[in-house]
Amino acid sequence: MKGIEYPVSIKDIPKVEKQNNLSINVFALEDQTNKQSLHPVYISNVESKNVIDLLYIESNENTHYCLIKDLNSFMCDKNRNKSFICRNCLQGFQREETLIKHKKICYDNEHCKTIMPKPGKNILKFNNHHFKNRLPFVIYCDFEAYNIPMQSCTPDPNKSYIKPISKQEINSYGMYVHSDYPEIYKPQYFSYVGDDAVEKYVEKVMKIYKEITYKIYLNEKKKPILNNHEEDEFQEATGCYICGEEFKESEKVREHNHLSGKYRGAACQSCNTKEGKATKLIPVFFHNGSNYDFHFLIEELMKYEDEYNKVKLLSKNSENYISIDYGSNYKKLRFLDSYRFMLKGLSDIAKSMDEFPILEKEFKEQRTKAKSDFEKDLWKLMNNSFYGKTLENIRGRSEIKLFTDREEVKKYIKKPNFKDSIIFNDNFVAIENNVTSVKFNKPIYLGQAILDYSKQLMYSFYYDVANELWEKNELVASDTDSMILSVKTKDIYKDMEEIIDELDTSGYPKDHPLYSEKNKKSNW
Repeated sequence: MKGIEYPVSIKDIPKVEKQNNLSINVFALEDQTNKQSLHPVYISNVESKNVIDLLYIESNENTHYCLIKDLNSFMCDKNRNKSFICRNCLQGFQREETLIKHKKICYDNEHCKTIMPKPGKNILKFNNHHFKNRLPFVIYCDFEAYNIPMQSCTPDPNKSYIKPISKQEINSYGMYVHSDYPEIYKPQYFSYVGDDAVEKYVEKVMKIYKEITYKIYLNEKKKPILNNHEEDEFQEATGCYICGEEFKESEKVREHNHLSGKYRGAACQSCNTKEGKATKLIPVFFHNGSNYDFHFLIEELMKYEDEYNKVKLLSKNSENYISIDYGSNYKKLRFLDSYRFMLKGLSDIAKSMDEFPILEKEFKEQRTKAKSDFEKDLWKLMNNSFYGKTLENIRGRSEIKLFTDREEVKKYIKKPNFKDSIIFNDNFVAIENNVTSVKFNKPIYLGQAILDYSKQLMYSFYYDVANELWEKNELVASDTDSMILSVKTKDIYKDMEEIIDELDTSGYPKDHPLYSEKNKKSNW
């Protein structure tokens, strides 16, 4: 144990293994709903006959290692059925041969407990029906900043380095509050210029948030307003108009707009409750907020956290914030990145706006059916996103929690799955931890089938169409749904005319000889 400090930290275990020809694995217990769950903390990549499994136990500020004599017995189920356990994911197998085959694949991934959907709960379906109705209030914001040059020492040219050349200092904000109910809160634009723009922005948005939620409370229509026809429809309804489920006994209610009192339909009690909460959600959009604006915003938001209103961060990692929530379960602000909802760049969207029938007052030409490029792109994107969600990678994620209490920070830094910390100031720290378990709730087999079908179409085009037309061609590169061909020919457009039925040329200029809308945005 030469050179090893006591007590031995997890980061020093590789030294212990190397010096003693050991293979050491560490597991820890994590509190979950009414029970404790085991998860891997450190899994050895050392091949050794001397395998040691340890249980890492935390108690207040103290930690301790306990020996696990037999992991297979330790992990047996409530029926005392023993199985062969994979240390990397804690899945059990009835036969050792199956475990050996599994490990060849599993050990290519980071160690993490894997959870499979239980029978009866293995159907993936849309449940957020309460978000289908339009929200009454939305806020759109943007920060502007100075680009301040920075002076730094000359780095060593013989080593890799990052040289800071400038820093961003917020100098102003613009904010538009959109309201569908001007009698409750009038649509307004606010702006401010100054070095304390972030502070003033949060101060202003908090004031607006309190005003709107208070006025919602004052103007809520507790009882729906129904005419005779609507009442007859309600009495005859057998299923919830929101989720589509059949009504159970005594759960049918008159769901209505809580601000106007207008009856919307017969709903189940669960959907009715969620609709009421959704009204008090106010989305706040920043363009590219995930990578930029939110980093300036979060420190200031934490100053407004109290016993009832909490700041919650949803992130991909320490640099990319998906959303920030401020408030309670009853009412909240949700800061979102509008860029995540965009189909294309702002300039392209602006070009299509003259064809996009948004509001009757703004546009003279009304169309009964959407015909803009923007909307057609939307449906193609939805098609593509369906494929992406079926193959979504749920591994390699982390969770970030925000703290203003020093003792809580100490507690979380000591956790064995601690990854990183971000110190915003002396009283505000973000802790990034690796997730301890992943639930495989994505239908990967479906995404694989879609991928196979896509490949079949591509191979068919290449071998049956391109190869037949161009004998001298070279496949330069290919991806999931695209390929680049190098073709030697006298007139490429003349050749393409022969296979025009196989191509989407709707992106060509309209005066081009090959322009056609026949296969526009086609998914074949």
